[in-house]
Amino acid sequence: MADPIFSFQDYLNDMSRASEHLADANALHGYDPVLRDSADKPLELGAASVNAIAHALTSAYLAYDHSTTEAAALGLARELKSYFGKQPPEAWDTFKDLYNNQAGRNIADYARKNNLPREQIQDLILDALSSGRLIATRQDPRIARSFNGNPLKFTAPSGDAAPWTAPSPGFGDYAATITRVPVGPAGAPRGPSVPGKRGALEPDPASSGAAFADASAAAPGGLPGLIASIIGPDPSDPIGVRVPAGGLPGLIQDYIRQQTDGPN
Repeated sequence: MADPIFSFQDYLNDMSRASEHLADANALHGYDPVLRDSADKPLELGAASVNAIAHALTSAYLAYDHSTTEAAALGLARELKSYFGKQPPEAWDTFKDLYNNQAGRNIADYARKNNLPREQIQDLILDALSSGRLIATRQDPRIARSFNGNPLKFTAPSGDAAPWTAPSPGFGDYAATITRVPVGPAGAPRGPSVPGKRGALEPDPASSGAAFADASAAAPGGLPGLIASIIGPDPSDPIGVRVPAGGLPGLIQDYIRQQTDGPN
């Protein structure tokens, strides 16, 4: 698994492949008979499921292996890079991604607080998907229609629409049916890229790397420097993308400081 500090795009690619394998291994295929995608075509459940899984799974592993704050910062940086790019995604799609990121961080917090092994994150993610606790389509009523697409303006809904807080009542039975796939800790040698049964897939949780434990030492400039390396060119460059005054790293750092979850 690539190291998210030094090669975040490679890390995202690894997690995307893992999410595809997880969806394939658990038969998440087919087309929805009613729902349509953003191009008004029949919604391919496999693609929608993989995307929801990928955001939740990536955020969950980052938060579990490192900290909630860094998972939130990296997820936000990724969405900001898209938002200030040449072809920003539709507002609903950004809301969906940020919502599923939050669900993934909540799952990691739950796993740690309940002393669950790292490999059970996959069980919790698929339980969240199957019980409707992740957003997969633009028709989802949890998506705020007033959201303008700016990731810095995202606010997760509350009440029954709030991101994931606990497994479904039938989680124990459901988890026993899940086929897991290999997802090693960041920076670990890459294992086989094929699905397999649970039991011999994950390294010992104690072997999880702590690359994010001292991000300021690993990435000169601290968290803003790390985020800037993910976003790409210097936002102050007049030929670069158009961004708010102060640059994206400063905005993200201010955003993270306002969050209540804090570092773990």
